[in-house]
Amino acid sequence: MKKESVESTGLARAARRAAASMAVAVLALSAGTSMGMVNDDPVQLRLWTVAPKLNRDGYQAVIDRYRAAHPEVEIALEYTESEAFLRTYKLVMSSDSAPDIIECPQGQSVMGPLVAAGLVIPLEPYAAQYGWTDRLSPSLVNQARMSDDGRSYGSGTLYGLPISGNVIGLYYNRAKAQALGIDPEAFATMADVDAALAAAKEAGEVPLMMGNVDGDPLAKLWEGVVSAHAVPEAKRAFVYGRAGARIDTPGVLAATQHVRDWVEETYIYRGAPGLGRDDGVARFARGEGVFMGQGTWYQGTLAEAMGDNVGFVLFPPAEAGAEPRASGSAEKPFCISSKSRHPEIAADLIDFFGRPENAQILYDASLLPIAPAEVDGDLPIAGQVLEAWTAVLGAGEGGGLTLHTDWATSSMGRTLNGGLQELYGGRIDSAALLARMQHDWAGAYAQ
Repeated sequence: MKKESVESTGLARAARRAAASMAVAVLALSAGTSMGMVNDDPVQLRLWTVAPKLNRDGYQAVIDRYRAAHPEVEIALEYTESEAFLRTYKLVMSSDSAPDIIECPQGQSVMGPLVAAGLVIPLEPYAAQYGWTDRLSPSLVNQARMSDDGRSYGSGTLYGLPISGNVIGLYYNRAKAQALGIDPEAFATMADVDAALAAAKEAGEVPLMMGNVDGDPLAKLWEGVVSAHAVPEAKRAFVYGRAGARIDTPGVLAATQHVRDWVEETYIYRGAPGLGRDDGVARFARGEGVFMGQGTWYQGTLAEAMGDNVGFVLFPPAEAGAEPRASGSAEKPFCISSKSRHPEIAADLIDFFGRPENAQILYDASLLPIAPAEVDGDLPIAGQVLEAWTAVLGAGEGGGLTLHTDWATSSMGRTLNGGLQELYGGRIDSAALLARMQHDWAGAYAQ
């Protein structure tokens, strides 16, 4: 077992992972909670999630630990597929049967509309009660802060608590890379990536595997390349909706053209437009392709299929020497419904999810814990992912996370994904795509 450290920047770097036995978890919960539940009346909570199966298995394991200490609390974990969730979340949260806790994507995608409608409650009292802002990095907690009118975020009132994180990077097939004489861990700049993709193509391999029916996988690749070229503060300003922010900067334009160049060089799997996202991941797991640009939420799936033959690195900077940075974020925070009959118990459960003694469970479920902790992993990819995550969190004063562009407005995901598909097909150029994104943003933040 290989032990790796997960640390929040500037916070408790000497923290040690608590013992993982049920008995210790129960003792920690009993000592750490101030909720003081002593009655025998059953309490029913519902937690609504869009997380994939492996993540949900981790959630359920944490819930089981919580219930071992509080058997009077019944907790139902309810899943809805992402597209259906986005169509129905506001209607569901407006109903009298709204779930107590919702996994609440940041920004204008979900959290903003719920805050504006008064459908989730401020969590500031619970943050003070449990010490969340002392325990977790401000750069992660602040992603769940919003103005009370739901129009801006990144500061203001805390409306959710993230319990894990993610980052986008390059997965690679170790055996194929070695056969080609490629060492992804030695990549210093994006020019090294270009050379590796060219070598893979020359050898008759698929340089970049992808299934891109819905445009999202190409968006993930684009995000990774943007993080290599763009100034992190400028991209975060756009995502957060700061006055005067722009996406059509020289860095993002260079990144977008970089991706277009890869299309023209046929580095991306030629059948990508007709292949589903999960099918593309499955093909990579079976050995098709040398690289795949995706998020850490797939590390468990790939490790299970490929064992120690899968590796992971961050996209290197466009110019050598830059601080580590990547598109990534705290995972979707948990928010509490304004209709919940038991908000104090819901807050206690949310706190328990984020406690260090549950870090191993979350990590085993392909979630990067954001509480200071140590976790164990058998495969080399475990150390690589955690090293990348810790490096990005510790980069510079504000950290190296550049967030996800589709948070910027409620329609930005459709604008970006659809535009990238048109870019892939040669129907628009890079400048036109960024102009379309800037127009979407300007409409959302018009005064």
